[in-house]
Amino acid sequence: MRFTPDNIHKGCQNCNTRTSGDTGAKFRADLVLRLGEDRVTEIDNDNTIYRWTIDECREIRNKYKTLVKEAGV
Repeated sequence: MRFTPDNIHKGCQNCNTRTSGDTGAKFRADLVLRLGEDRVTEIDNDNTIYRWTIDECREIRNKYKTLVKEAGV
């Protein structure tokens, strides 16, 4: 799920460093508001193990570098 776009959300430094990403009830409730209950449940229940190749990781990295550059972030 690491590279699933619906599962990637910006968090403040405090949440990411002091609360390990705030994976509690508040985070889930906010996610349900953004994505809907069905999509969040789908993300929660996907336990598929996937072994990314180095080339796939590079491709994902390059894709998001391009998107960030286009967004001017």
